Amino acid sequence: MNLRRISLAAALALAVPVLASAQSRGNYPSTSSSSTMSAGVLVGMEDFSGDTGLALRADGVFGVKYLAPRVLLSGIVSLGYTNWGTSSGAIDPFTGNGITASSSLNMLKIVPAARFTFDVAPQFDLYADAGLGFYYAHASVKTTTTTAGFPNQVVEASASDTGVLMRFAGGATFALTPSFRLGAEIGFNPYFGDIDQTSFTLMGLAQFRL
Repeated sequence: MNLRRISLAAALALAVPVLASAQSRGNYPSTSSSSTMSAGVLVGMEDFSGDTGLALRADGVFGVKYLAPRVLLSGIVSLGYTNWGTSSGAIDPFTGNGITASSSLNMLKIVPAARFTFDVAPQFDLYADAGLGFYYAHASVKTTTTTAGFPNQVVEASASDTGVLMRFAGGATFALTPSFRLGAEIGFNPYFGDIDQTSFTLMGLAQFRL
């Protein structure tokens, strides 16, 4: 009887670590490939040295590989649009003519990027992006001079440019359901070309798991 009890106790002692190890592996993803896919919609602002415009972006996110139990490497393709616009008016004190001027800058961007997602808590993630892409920008200016008794004089000019940009961004998301997350992102975007400066972005995020 004592021998049977000793054998049973030894078997239990060996089984407990094995079960604990299996449970631990079940709680965390392995470092194998991941086939997760999601889509994101971002709305916010983009600022160039005090000039702030409306920024929109759509992301396609493709899980690639777990680099560690809580660190996922993903690939992203982002399509973005930003619009800046200004308008002003004045009266010429010498002629009495009314002068109005408006300008706009519209920009389309496509940026492939790498994303590192950190599983901080069951419903809370942090992520960091680094990407390199291209932009197309179209700028236009319109000036209208109004003189009493005469037709308005309108002068218009426009120009386009393409170039390279980079995106460095970080964000946080919170899972409301297993397939839907809300979050926010802050980013810095160096531009190269005729637009040779760095912008700042602050955007809200909605992400849907596909």
